[in-house]
Amino acid sequence: MAAFPKFGTKFGDRAVLDRVGMFVSTACAVHCAALPVLLTVAGLGWLGDERFEWSIILFSFAVASFRLFHSFFEQHRRRDALFLFLFGAAFILTAKSELLEFNYAEAVLMTIGGCSIAFAHWRNHQLCATCGVSSHNGQSSCGHSH
Repeated sequence: MAAFPKFGTKFGDRAVLDRVGMFVSTACAVHCAALPVLLTVAGLGWLGDERFEWSIILFSFAVASFRLFHSFFEQHRRRDALFLFLFGAAFILTAKSELLEFNYAEAVLMTIGGCSIAFAHWRNHQLCATCGVSSHNGQSSCGHSH
């Protein structure tokens, strides 16, 4: 029995989570990079709300954790995407911890973290696409059985 629930039976169904993850992580990076400018525009102060930021972060982490770990264990067994996700998560958590104090530290670290997680989803999408499963023998093109 699989360790993770199946989102779908076809690669296209599973790839939706990578696309959602890429979108949310990129939106997070853009939000963090543009926030100092957007806060000066009237009516957009809610973008700087901690609850809003943590909601984006937690959603991004949840999608990435589910999709990337599932893909690693059930599909390609490559660590690339996981390392990119962990790298990005470390930058985001460092930014939110306020350990570093320099102008725009949070914006810079959050942008790097969000871009890294988006890139992790993109890499995972590539790995899953090249790890196709042959329906006639149950073997994948990357060498492990499904």
